[in-house]
Amino acid sequence: LMAARTTHGCWTCRIRKKKCDEVRPSCGPCAFRQIICYGYGEKPGFMHKEEDQRAEIEKIQRAVNESLRARRAFRVAKKQGRSQWGSPDNTMTVTLGKPPESTVSYPFTFHPDAPPAENANDLEMIMNYLDNIFPLQYYFYQPSAAERGRGWLLSLLLRSKPLYYTALAFSSVQRIFASRDDPVTENGLLEELDYQHSLIMAGLAQQLEELPRLQGQEHLKLGLEILACTIQLQSIEIFRNKKWWKGWKGDWEVHTNAAGALLSVIGSDLDPSSSSADSTTSDESPESGNTLGTDATSSFLSEIAGLDFFMTSYVWSDIMRYANVGLKPPMQDSFFYLNYLEEGRIQMDRLMGCRNWAMISLREISGLEAWRNEMLNGLKEPVLNGHASGIDNLIVPPLAEKSAEIEARLKRGLSSISTNMDGLTKHVRETELVTNIFGLSAMIYLAIVVSGSFGRLPAAQEDVLRVLSAIQALPKHLLMRVSWPYCVAGCLAEDGFREDFRQLLSETSAEGHPMGQLWNALDLIEDFWKIRNSLTPAQHIESPWALAMESTKMKTLLI
Repeated sequence: LMAARTTHGCWTCRIRKKKCDEVRPSCGPCAFRQIICYGYGEKPGFMHKEEDQRAEIEKIQRAVNESLRARRAFRVAKKQGRSQWGSPDNTMTVTLGKPPESTVSYPFTFHPDAPPAENANDLEMIMNYLDNIFPLQYYFYQPSAAERGRGWLLSLLLRSKPLYYTALAFSSVQRIFASRDDPVTENGLLEELDYQHSLIMAGLAQQLEELPRLQGQEHLKLGLEILACTIQLQSIEIFRNKKWWKGWKGDWEVHTNAAGALLSVIGSDLDPSSSSADSTTSDESPESGNTLGTDATSSFLSEIAGLDFFMTSYVWSDIMRYANVGLKPPMQDSFFYLNYLEEGRIQMDRLMGCRNWAMISLREISGLEAWRNEMLNGLKEPVLNGHASGIDNLIVPPLAEKSAEIEARLKRGLSSISTNMDGLTKHVRETELVTNIFGLSAMIYLAIVVSGSFGRLPAAQEDVLRVLSAIQALPKHLLMRVSWPYCVAGCLAEDGFREDFRQLLSETSAEGHPMGQLWNALDLIEDFWKIRNSLTPAQHIESPWALAMESTKMKTLLI
């Protein structure tokens, strides 16, 4: 008998023309086949275009076929007695793959609480992520004594299925970049990446459904898994959003917003960890009843280390997001982290090589820019009616007062940078160099916000030359760490210095160093140089790089 079609089931079942049990939020047929359930609300975006609909149907069908092959292989393995039994409650986890003709295998699990299955291909990709991609993401990261290396990260990857698949996806993206000259291999890897992405999103949906039911440490534990997965998804989108990438654009911001919303939900769990993982060593006292050698305490330390790490990563990307695309009125802080930065409970230099004072200043400048633009938009009508004389009285005094406070912070921070690097460790020396460049570029950003012009100011040009000189003196392997300062200074560079900005990238690339978002940054610089001649000195604009993004429709994140 044919399965009855449904006109009231989830969108996935309706697309597949299959019967749906209408369980919410994810129906049984979709969960059983490990495919995305698109729910019962408004028609999904891909349904509005025929070509998008065909592509999604093909992707769903591939996932269904993979699930069918896995279930068939499971039945064969069970008959042959090769099933592996885990915990005392007979939770079963079976490692399965594609048919022999395929060289790509996928992990499948058959219990929602089971760890990801392991196979040789996946473990190779996991190790590639840990050994090659993670250090590229977080070059400056140095585990504290309490964190005991990166063991907490491996533990987190192996216990959380969605996070496990993000590590596989990172490796797939890396392979795609290496296969640009081989269309057949590239297309196969793109299919693999889409499949991994589907598994990530399906797993996240299950975790988000489970989170409200938990309390205490279990709530923290699952919240950390979701946060880590969300941050990794954001990083994948940023990683994909390169000059040569043909795929998605701008999806990173969805994940940034989700991470902030999640941190506001699990905020009640942050108090014990708010002083970083090192502070937890005080639990060794007899009164605490804990001993650092116990499994329970070690597990708790791992949760704290992970939370501290991914919360810091979120704060960095959120501040850089505002500095890149501007702080729009609808964009409100869902997780208020400035106090954490002010009090040193988050240390940005541990992960990203830039000290707190520079990042706080960047966030404050973005807020000042948003306030200025909002005031100008609100006063647009009176100006048109001939009442422009009141603008200066309303905007200039508070703008000058606040900018003076930010400038003072920046000058104090810049004066604290070591002038003699002899005797400093490599980590501290490189942190000083990167922080100095961010601080100098923040001065340029502040000058643009205060003047409301596009930077043809003597003071701004002096700062541009300072940034250029500091970047030229930077070891080439660190250049990708300062793509935003590079873009800020480059946008405002006069004709005589433009070739210097181009040459920096040519030399760095020729030496084989990772480029990160630098090519995107140069594209934005070149586009703004073209736009710049059409602007008048009195014209109020958003930051030049944001204007170039709007002009080119390239919504990237320079980090």
